Amino acid sequence: MRSILKIFLTTTILTSLLFSQVAPPIPPGISKLDYYNKYLAPARGLKPLTLYKKAALVDRKRSVLNVGNLVLRFSNAAILGYDRWGLNHQFPAGSDMTYYWNMAPIIGGVRKLPDGTLKKSVACGTWGAARLYEGEFEPLLGYDSGQNIPDENIGIAFSDKPESWPDIWPANPYTDPVTGESFYIERPLDQDLPDGSGLRFPGFLDGKVVAIREAYLVVTDNDPGEGSGNRAEQGPLNIRLDMWAIQYEDELNQDFIIFKMICTNIGPDTLFDVYLGIHGDPDAPEQGGAEWTDDFALFFHDEHPEYMEAQLGYVDSLLFNTLIVYDADDYSEGFLDSKVGWIGFKVLETPINPNTGEEFGITTIDFFPYSDAPQGDLAEYAQLTLGIEAPNNINPHPTDQLGGFPYSYGPDITVVVASGPFDLHPGESQLMSFASILGVNKTDILNNCKLSQLLHNADYRAAQPPPEPIVNAVEGDQEVTLYWDSYPSEYGIDPLTKSTDKFQGYRIYKSTDRGRTWGEPITDINGVVVGYVPAAIYDKEDDIEGINPMNLYLDQGSNSGLKYSFIDTDVINGFEYWYAICAFDAQDGVIPPMENSRKKTAKLGDPFNDNTVAIVPRAKIAAWKSHNIDIEHTGYATAQVDIQVYNPDALKNNTYVITFDDATYDNFVFSVYDSLVDSNIIDSCNLLHGEDWIQSFDGMRLSITDVSSMKWDPSNTYWSTTIPADYQYISRLIRGSKPVAANYQVRFTSEGDTSLMRQIFVPFEIWNTRSNNKIDFVIGISSTDSTDEMRNSWTSGDIIVFVDEYPWDSWSLTMTSPTKIDTETVTVGDSTYLDSFTVDIGIPPNEGDTLFIAISIPLESSDRYYIRTTASGINKDALKKDIKKVKVVPNPYKITSVYETSLEVKQVQFTHLPEHCDIRIFNLSGDFITKLEHHYGSIEPWDLRTYNDQEISFGIYIFVIDAYANLNSKKFTAQQIGKFAVIK
Repeated sequence: MRSILKIFLTTTILTSLLFSQVAPPIPPGISKLDYYNKYLAPARGLKPLTLYKKAALVDRKRSVLNVGNLVLRFSNAAILGYDRWGLNHQFPAGSDMTYYWNMAPIIGGVRKLPDGTLKKSVACGTWGAARLYEGEFEPLLGYDSGQNIPDENIGIAFSDKPESWPDIWPANPYTDPVTGESFYIERPLDQDLPDGSGLRFPGFLDGKVVAIREAYLVVTDNDPGEGSGNRAEQGPLNIRLDMWAIQYEDELNQDFIIFKMICTNIGPDTLFDVYLGIHGDPDAPEQGGAEWTDDFALFFHDEHPEYMEAQLGYVDSLLFNTLIVYDADDYSEGFLDSKVGWIGFKVLETPINPNTGEEFGITTIDFFPYSDAPQGDLAEYAQLTLGIEAPNNINPHPTDQLGGFPYSYGPDITVVVASGPFDLHPGESQLMSFASILGVNKTDILNNCKLSQLLHNADYRAAQPPPEPIVNAVEGDQEVTLYWDSYPSEYGIDPLTKSTDKFQGYRIYKSTDRGRTWGEPITDINGVVVGYVPAAIYDKEDDIEGINPMNLYLDQGSNSGLKYSFIDTDVINGFEYWYAICAFDAQDGVIPPMENSRKKTAKLGDPFNDNTVAIVPRAKIAAWKSHNIDIEHTGYATAQVDIQVYNPDALKNNTYVITFDDATYDNFVFSVYDSLVDSNIIDSCNLLHGEDWIQSFDGMRLSITDVSSMKWDPSNTYWSTTIPADYQYISRLIRGSKPVAANYQVRFTSEGDTSLMRQIFVPFEIWNTRSNNKIDFVIGISSTDSTDEMRNSWTSGDIIVFVDEYPWDSWSLTMTSPTKIDTETVTVGDSTYLDSFTVDIGIPPNEGDTLFIAISIPLESSDRYYIRTTASGINKDALKKDIKKVKVVPNPYKITSVYETSLEVKQVQFTHLPEHCDIRIFNLSGDFITKLEHHYGSIEPWDLRTYNDQEISFGIYIFVIDAYANLNSKKFTAQQIGKFAVIK
């Protein structure tokens, strides 16, 4: 490796020779877009940048990596962030701040022509980066679905969006359409099954998908017609670049995106002295006037650990090959007064030196002002060969107010990082992996850089929180109901630790600003928001609770017990709320407790298929008719079947049948049959002990509580007798070793019955009500039978053994004579008190008296429960009455309302509306203002604008509601007229 001094001199000389074009001065306070369009582009003969894609670039697509906390829009032409709509390295997700102007691969090499001529050629994907020619990579067709649907984020192929994949992935051999060369270089596909079936996506790690979202694209630089200046003279490289981007959403890895690129020679000639790298233009931040001109950078290189020691006070090998960029004054006028984000770039993997078998590492790093970008292939290739640039500032730069670091670069940071040189024979490949990283401050960016390296070292097997619950949200009148199931959150397996039993609970978050914040903030010692206090925590009842030292910002709860629904009554009708249910786990060795992330988007009315939902509470529509549920039981079990209805509007006119099976999996289970779909919607479930986490369906959830064993049920055993209520028989049933599962009646009749064996007549009969048969019995001798007459007759307290099924040892009954609790006044000395005693009055039962004996009977295969549901609907007869409840809120409207989400959008709401109606609005003069057509729910917003999109003036307005029965019939069935005021 060359000495630092030699590198410094070489850099200085080459820069003066190759980059000598004088850039226009940078006016203060200008944005980079305006600077490029008004000054730099005209000076270099380039066209101004536009927000719109060139019509000629028909194959260009853009997609968004937005599952983590760093959001990036990128192009299938390998442009890793160029977006004037604000999604180029947006951090944190959902904020207004972005941190890159551009980033793209840069590859340079030398082609040797048959006549011995050497052609130095460079391909770079940057766009709007002050270069003479931009976007030199062209997307290779066949590696996505061919669709470009920005609203659905379908363009580039995503591992989690099968609709973005091609119908058939390209197969070997690959034949390049321009060079005509064929090579076996297609990538292996991820697969679902061990036998190799279920092929689906070319995953990041040798064909395996490792992240929650992976993007895959292929570009080439092989078109001799592409290029300008001396690039056209030098010709294309004839390379193919396979590129992946992977993103995680867990709290450890959500602040970076990892990229991998495989460069392959698809031409007929060997490429010599190839360099593979990245051209990056980080700005901290993009927003603000000339903000790119005051940034500084640090580079942590393994050959100079003393730099890191001087900058950080320690040396950590996990930070080698890391670039850090920060804003000198921690300020962006009009955007941020402090806490500007820090930018990180970390090379994780570089090409292999064929002579040593080791990685080359970073061999080139060149910092330069944005306006001094080298022009043309020769200058760009010279830049790739410069080596490691020496720090610009040995001592802290005087304008570096934030870091004050020695050995820094800048101010004004644009950078090329590369590795090489190596030769590429036709069909040969080399790869490079790197991470683009953001952080809220120095500590955060350094931690995130180390986490990206640790993830790479672990083959990208990120520790995962439990799978996120799938949450359903139900709007109510000043109420929101959330419910979810135990699956999948409580059944996940961590891909890194392989643990299956670390699930701990659920944390419920609530946002009133559409996901920008989630309740009361939790800050670290630097005042940086690191989390939010949840609205509720439902955690397992165990010995894990409170704060874990490995994650100080995740409260593990107080052993409250798990729940699967949450009702929020602290809401305002008509206001949009977001909720997130995040499953969290316990510490797992060196892995701290983790929880699901909250989603960055949640659309009203979307099918609920993740853990974050948006909902607007509202009253039921006018004339709404509630649902109904009936449960019918056939069989003899005494199980308790309960139904919790979460979403009445989801109920159908349907019949469900609960059946039981004692032969499935050697366990007693139940299934639920749905008559509408003619199949089971719950199959072979063994949750029969009152669990409240049975799978929900059609807006409701079952809870089944079976009895543990067959036994007497005294609470439901009673007499029907003519004896006064305060004189009552005492009865007791004892279970034998072979109890019969039935209820019984002891009926006192004039005919009576005779016991077996001793042939004792009794004035009653014993009936098995399940079989509806009279049964035999045996009269035993009571210990109180003191005479032969008593021993040879039925008397109070005798044991009656049921002879229902053989053997006889089933149930034994005793009945005593009616007794009465009586009292008398007793005087002892000077004291008087009540003495209670029992009086046996000896009254025999009368004819017609019956003892009903209840037995707790466990569920059996013959039991059936029929659940009949009636859907909610409209009571048309009540419409004329309910429509009178329609009102406008707020009334009067004064300047603004709680329902407005921005200063530009005004809003009042009509509430308590019928399902279908027209709303006509007039001023007091009778002039027509506008008409609203309403077809959903009980609320309709109005933006206070006329039918021709003019803002209304203050005053009194009249509204007319015309309700009609259904969408297809405009026959009006009710009308309501009212008024409201607008005060500005």
